[in-house]
Amino acid sequence: MQGSPVIANLAANSAAEGATALRVRVTRGRRYAMLEAADDGPGFPPRLLNSALERFVRGDDTRRRDRSGSGLGLSIVRAVVIAHGGTIRLRNGEPLGGAVVTVRLPLD
Repeated sequence: MQGSPVIANLAANSAAEGATALRVRVTRGRRYAMLEAADDGPGFPPRLLNSALERFVRGDDTRRRDRSGSGLGLSIVRAVVIAHGGTIRLRNGEPLGGAVVTVRLPLD
């Protein structure tokens, strides 16, 4: 899997939404690798938790510093992950209190 589009888009999304810290953790199991990107920003608006991975979906413009985003970043991440047989999940909360994106990819 090409890691750079995934990590680059997750980092850009965090920064655009006002996060000042991003923690990326990679763990390996027997059959899967897991990447978790967590930030200290405001998190995903609850109304977008189920749709933020779709194309052209953008967060709350009133809290964005950079309003030039197209709403494609997370959909690109999703496309790359799915192309490699993986899954992606969005949530808010621990460990840093903001958005958390979990990517799970098969190792075989």
